[in-house]
Amino acid sequence: MLFALSFYSCKKNSTTVDQADKAPALSVGNTTMSSFAAAVTTVTKNDPADNSKNVQALIKSNVTLYFPKATYKFTNFVSIKNINNLKIYAEPGTVFVTNQNKIIEIYGTTSDIDISFITFQSTKVSAIEDTEGLIFVANYGINDIMNTIAIHDCSFSNPNTLCDAIKVVSEGVNAVAKNIVINNNTFKSIGRFGVELQNNLYVPMIARITNYNITNNKFEDVGTIQKGPASSCVSLTGYSLNGVVNNNYFLNMRMNTTGSVYYGIENAGAVNLQTNGNTFTSNTYGFTGILGSGPTPAESSLRNQPQKSMWYIENNTFNLTGSATDKTKIRAIDLADTHAYFIENNTMKTDGQNARFTNCYDGIISGNIMQSSTSGSVLYFQSSSIKNKVTGNTITAKGGGDTGTVFFEGQSVNNNYAYSNTLYKATGKAGDYRNWNGAYNNFW
Repeated sequence: MLFALSFYSCKKNSTTVDQADKAPALSVGNTTMSSFAAAVTTVTKNDPADNSKNVQALIKSNVTLYFPKATYKFTNFVSIKNINNLKIYAEPGTVFVTNQNKIIEIYGTTSDIDISFITFQSTKVSAIEDTEGLIFVANYGINDIMNTIAIHDCSFSNPNTLCDAIKVVSEGVNAVAKNIVINNNTFKSIGRFGVELQNNLYVPMIARITNYNITNNKFEDVGTIQKGPASSCVSLTGYSLNGVVNNNYFLNMRMNTTGSVYYGIENAGAVNLQTNGNTFTSNTYGFTGILGSGPTPAESSLRNQPQKSMWYIENNTFNLTGSATDKTKIRAIDLADTHAYFIENNTMKTDGQNARFTNCYDGIISGNIMQSSTSGSVLYFQSSSIKNKVTGNTITAKGGGDTGTVFFEGQSVNNNYAYSNTLYKATGKAGDYRNWNGAYNNFW
């Protein structure tokens, strides 16, 4: 994702500089942001202890705010409400720091908001869960439409508070947040989630988050103090449409702080999702790379919600080891309640299983290189997983008991097809397929 950025010659003391030409448009996927207005304001620190009021007074439509390199302290968050064409950017090395959990909140009907080249930090110490974020996009208005919010080339850190780095909630009855772009950022030592997109309003059932792009970010040491619900670097919760989570780097989550499993990417309701070209690495506590959680079929029926489908998991690299006693918590991929999915051309090396499938059907698992160092079953199908195809993979079970390299378990697991795979075991035996505990009509 390339961002056209214009740097202006600016005056000090929060003065406005009139420009004859507008800044060039910002290209975001298939969307082009409107040209930012000519008014460019250089923001200076008018209070060493708190810049909240100074910055808040400058927030308006059709302006660009430029922050020279400095550390700007905020004792209260800045509101961006019903604003169009606002750009906030900084000289590299600029820090926004707060003793709270939130620095910027975006709400109302907004469009073309661009935030870049800023380091966001929270020094707050708190074990109380806060489900907002350092940047919080709060799309709660009944008919609020948000169109094109870009957060790029920024850094985030809040190691001692249970809050997200970036949180996007779209839960107004007819609200929509579209063209959300989160690219080229660094998330290091985050207390709760790195990026969370949430739509948990089920009546009416609408995809309130659409056409989002989370690409080329680095996540390191996420979930530093999370002890409740499982932490994720990227979490997609509720019904959303047309997402891209590609080419991100996920390193060493803090799974030692909780009995829960941590996840690099969580899909809990997204339809038509790409998760391609990502790298997942652990050598400390381990974690699971990609999770497909809910909704269950019963939840989908009750809510009239589409089940997760058209999910492309391709060309990712998983190298996941760690100190978790229960090695089954360390998986490359763990999918539940998913259909019409594609797991292709990935490289997986884990301490635990490579992939587990629960109530998954009509999936294709092909062209992958899979290796488990401690688990006897590299691929594990359970609980109503049917009509999946496993083909053209190289699958190695280096450790564990003498169980099936590809394992089908339970009477509700049937009509899966596995063929043209290469299977190995550490004992020198050829890998094999197993029907277990009533599984039937699985063919190889």
